[in-house]
Parts: sequence; C-alpha cells; structure tokens
Amino acid sequence: MNDHSISKDKDAIRALVTDWAAAVRRNDIEGVLRDHSLDLLVFDVPPPVRLRGLGAYRKTWGDFFQWASNPVSFDLREVGI
Repeated sequence: MNDHSISKDKDAIRALVTDWAAAVRRNDIEGVLRDHSLDLLVFDVPPPVRLRGLGAYRKTWGDFFQWASNPVSFDLREVGI
C-alpha cells in the first residue's frame, strides 16, 4: 500500500466517523446505524454493557436520544486513525 492510498483510506474512515457523529447530533437514528454491520458486537459503558446485533444497538440509541438534551452535545476529540 502506498502513502496515497493510505491517506485516502484515512480520509474515508474520518468521513464515516464525522458523518456518524453528525447523525448523533441530529437525532438521526438511521444515520447513526447506516454504516454498521447487522451482526456487530459493541462493548459500551451504560448497561447493557455488551450488545450483539444492530437491533440491540438501535435500542440503546433510542434510550440515549430520550435521555439527552436537545440539541445533543456529542463532540469527538483527539481522533486518531
């Protein structure tokens, strides 16, 4: 892999993460889930700590959006790829 293709990959990953965070701030559940695998496995801080599958992950975001103030404050800091 050359430096140019690595740079393009990093840019693509950064765009995915940026789009995901923007979807969170918009309360856009479909945008939050858009680029996730159906069989994802997530370990998170709030219970349930272990989530398996897109449906379980979707439910936690519904709970989050009910809890969060509007507009949602969701900032990413020190993202390294």
